[in-house]
Amino acid sequence: MLAPRMVATVSAKNSLEDTDERYFYVYLTKNNAVSEQFRHTPQHITFIPPFFAAKQDVIKIAEDTAKNFKSLNVRLGRHTAFGSKKDIPVILIRPTKALNDIHLALISGLKVKKIDIYSIYKGQFINNEFIPHITLKDFHPKLDATKPLTIDHIAVMYKYKNIKTIIAKFMFRGWNEAAA
Repeated sequence: MLAPRMVATVSAKNSLEDTDERYFYVYLTKNNAVSEQFRHTPQHITFIPPFFAAKQDVIKIAEDTAKNFKSLNVRLGRHTAFGSKKDIPVILIRPTKALNDIHLALISGLKVKKIDIYSIYKGQFINNEFIPHITLKDFHPKLDATKPLTIDHIAVMYKYKNIKTIIAKFMFRGWNEAAA
């Protein structure tokens, strides 16, 4: 099996005592570069919501997972709203087995490293509660619902206080024609 093409990694503080520090896995809708920092998270599809872990484990899980997937196209679905007040506009991603498989593979990698996301999310946002979507913010690029998105990477995001940094990005291998 071919190794994924790693775009890059950057160093980041990794003190697990700081409760404002987390990692999460996403697909970025723009071609953002590793080491870019943001006050507001760039437009993305979340594969795994924020969790606590050691940096080297987080990066290794993303690298190993990317080795097992090929790029795929997904279609944008309907607009709706999330949040307790239903005030966060999102566009749903039409479900695909391949997208769900990426999510489950990352969860499996976290389990192997004994990283417990279940106690954080109590079943919400993960496994059967995984609802792929893109949050729509005024400062995000406009999406063309008539064109598919090509999911071709896993980006590792690092959140420390209010700053989010792309610390690694792993490209999938090749093209998955069955998912196109």
